[in-house]
Amino acid sequence: MRHRLNDTDVVSELLDGEVIVIHLHSGTYYSMQANAADVWTALIAGWTVDEIAEKIAAAGLGERDALAADVARFVASLETEGLLAAAAEDAAAGPVEFLSPSPWIAPELQVYTDMQDWMLVDPIHEVAEEGWPIRPTDEK
Repeated sequence: MRHRLNDTDVVSELLDGEVIVIHLHSGTYYSMQANAADVWTALIAGWTVDEIAEKIAAAGLGERDALAADVARFVASLETEGLLAAAAEDAAAGPVEFLSPSPWIAPELQVYTDMQDWMLVDPIHEVAEEGWPIRPTDEK
C-alpha cells in the first residue's frame, strides 16, 4: 500500500534530520528522528513498506523481514494518529535519500499533547462577533 501525507489535516517539516508533524484538528504534534524521519520521508514520497525494507536491507542494516515488520508497526502508529492517507496504488514513488547512519533502530513516533490548547487557538479566525480574545461558544 502506498501512502501520502494527510494534507487536509496535517502539516510536516524536515528540519536538521528531524521531522516535525502537527495534526491541525487535534493540536497534537509529533517528532520523528533518525530512522523514523527517513521512513516518514519515504512513506510520504509514495514508497511501500516493502520498498523501504528492501532499501534498508540493501544498505546492510538488517534482515528484510524484520525491517518490514518494524516499518509496518511504525506505519500502523502513523495511521492510528491520522497522519497518513492512502495514495493511489499506481502512483509513482518519488526519490528519497536515506540520511540516518547505521545501526538500524526501529522507527518510533514521539507524540506530544501538552500544547494542544495552544495549537488549536487561532486568534485571528476563531473569534466571536465581539472580537478577539472572545472565542465562539459553538466549539466541538
